[in-house]
Amino acid sequence: RKTRATASIRVGHTHEYRAVSVFSDGTTQYLTNSVARSYGNSPVATVAAGGLATGVVLGTATITATSTGVSGSATLNAAALATCGETLTTHATLSADLICSGTAGITIGADGVTFDGQGHKISVPTATFMVAITGRTGVSILNLDLSGNVGNGIEMSGGSGNLISNVDVSRIGGPPGGIGVNLAGSSNNTIVNLTATNRNYGVYLTGTSGGNTIKDSNLSGSNY
Repeated sequence: RKTRATASIRVGHTHEYRAVSVFSDGTTQYLTNSVARSYGNSPVATVAAGGLATGVVLGTATITATSTGVSGSATLNAAALATCGETLTTHATLSADLICSGTAGITIGADGVTFDGQGHKISVPTATFMVAITGRTGVSILNLDLSGNVGNGIEMSGGSGNLISNVDVSRIGGPPGGIGVNLAGSSNNTIVNLTATNRNYGVYLTGTSGGNTIKDSNLSGSNY
């Protein structure tokens, strides 16, 4: 079988895919050089021999590898670089930490946007929330470091079906303070691998916020 993965890269940059078979006895075999590849939405990305994908224009492409009748797919987002105070209406990523001096963080301004921080940090010391999502569906906030001594991390107001994964919204230094993730009338979202330590509230639900899933997360030192 092939594993499924999602990656975000800047337009003009590359990401290498590897196809791996896992057999019933637990052994694995790399198949990268022996599989047939195809990609949907070809204007977005191209894939060279050996599995090296290149982002061509902004958008999402599905990369599929097939071997002996078994296929697996991965999602590639060709994304723009996010900037301080920006409202994102397309996929975005970071290539370095983003330290902002103003009062505005990042706002998600469209459904279906993926913001993949690639493990980088955003710091907006005077913002109410560093990432704000209002009335949106199908948004993914991934691999982002929002930790620090700033007020609050992420706000989801309204909307549904969004994902927060592998994000750190901890407060560092001083007594507990602020909110890690605020769900305000927002339902059926998934929060996974969240770190929200030393907060007044690690995850705070207000209004009609039902059907949310929170798992595999560390909320130690916080109320929730």
